[in-house]
Amino acid sequence: MLAAAVGHLSGGWDFQHEEFAEILLEKRMEAPPGTPVAEVVWQAVRTAQNRAWLCDYARSVGVVGAYVKIPDYACGQGGFTCDVTSPDGDEVWQCSSEQTVEWRVCLEENPNERVSRHSLLFSIDNGITWQTIADSVEGAVRTYQWVVSRIEDSSDQCLLRVISYVDTLRRSDSLWVAAYACTSTSEGNFTVDCATCSSGSVVGVSPLALELLTPVPTRSSLIGYVVLNYMAGIHLAVFDVQGRLVCDIMKDRLEPGKHPFRWDLRNRYGKEVASGVYFVRLSRVDSPGQSIIRKIAIER
Repeated sequence: MLAAAVGHLSGGWDFQHEEFAEILLEKRMEAPPGTPVAEVVWQAVRTAQNRAWLCDYARSVGVVGAYVKIPDYACGQGGFTCDVTSPDGDEVWQCSSEQTVEWRVCLEENPNERVSRHSLLFSIDNGITWQTIADSVEGAVRTYQWVVSRIEDSSDQCLLRVISYVDTLRRSDSLWVAAYACTSTSEGNFTVDCATCSSGSVVGVSPLALELLTPVPTRSSLIGYVVLNYMAGIHLAVFDVQGRLVCDIMKDRLEPGKHPFRWDLRNRYGKEVASGVYFVRLSRVDSPGQSIIRKIAIER
């Protein structure tokens, strides 16, 4: 059998899939000289996009590093499905209103697999672009209370997407490792009506904002708001002109909305900082490239 003929390429993974063996040979021929066997096998698994093979490989070899996003049909082939049940099309939701997003997950009973978390994304242009509204919903959860994002103009081309991430139990050390992620999108378009929206952050303009309320230069404290369009982990910190960390003001996972903060002009050791120029930086923990920096001055 072909699978047996290429078994030595699997890094010790015992498999009986003829179709996969063909893909494995193809990837072995494409790989540059010296490519680790485990990497060749993993690339073949990614190409096959079969969740059963993904988990089998992750459990045996454990060289994963990231979730492989596979289409719904490939998930279903191995007994896993995820469906968005609300919204399911034709709803009209007011921006800034609170709505319940619901989804259904079916994972065949298997002690070696678990849904670890979900991410929720929102599109106002029928799926051309997507904005994250929540990125770490617990795996056991199937609903999310969403404060509907504010958009510049009403849209009847809105979609809601749920990405479910599945871990598998590695045989060698019984640790949970990343395996695959499946995506489900609402059945039809729904409408977000912004005609009566109150002021706030606008989807598509900036996912996060930093508002400073204290006039500068300041002598006593710095007060402001962190503004988010969706749930995210954020880090708000102060740096000196040499780029050295002065203190952390806030490091937390926050819901969408405006979140107040106050800095007492002390460093991380509790001592008052000297007069001079400083920089306040707001960044996303899971996406450090998304950041906002404000220059401030302190006078004593």
